[in-house]
Formats: sequence, structure tokens, C-alpha cells
Amino acid sequence: MALIMNDKIKASEVQLLALDGKPLGEMPTKDALKLAKDQGADLVCLNIMQSPPQCQLVARGKAKSVLKRDDQAPKKSKEIRLKPKI
Repeated sequence: MALIMNDKIKASEVQLLALDGKPLGEMPTKDALKLAKDQGADLVCLNIMQSPPQCQLVARGKAKSVLKRDDQAPKKSKEIRLKPKI
């Protein structure tokens, strides 16, 4: 999954989460980018499929760790049974 950050977010409005995860509500993307710049953070899109997309303020340089946390979800594995009569 590609990481969509800062100016690459094309939506006109976003649903914003603060650095600590508290919801800040819906706001225009320009205002969210300005808020991120003032706090020294990055604006990272968490869910593109939602309308408006859900974005979070993340400390600068820590955005890839947010992506890794999502990738660590348990994955399904396939089982194969081997018997003497194949």
C-alpha cells in the first residue's frame, strides 16, 4: 500500500485526527496542511476509500511506522495435509 502524504492528498476535505488520535472533525485539506506545518508534522491519509478520506497528523519522519503497524496484521496461511496415500 502506497503512503499518501501532505500535498499528494487530492481531496478537497479530510476527516482529521490529531497527533494523539483524537478526532478534530472535517476540514478543508489546505487548513489541515497548514495545521500540520504549524505543528511540525506530516498529514498522512489512512483510508482513501472513505468520503471524506480519513487523515492523521503524524510526527515528521514517523509516517512509515504507521504503515508498518497496519502491515503487521495476522495473515491467513494455507495448510496442506500429507498422508501416506497420495
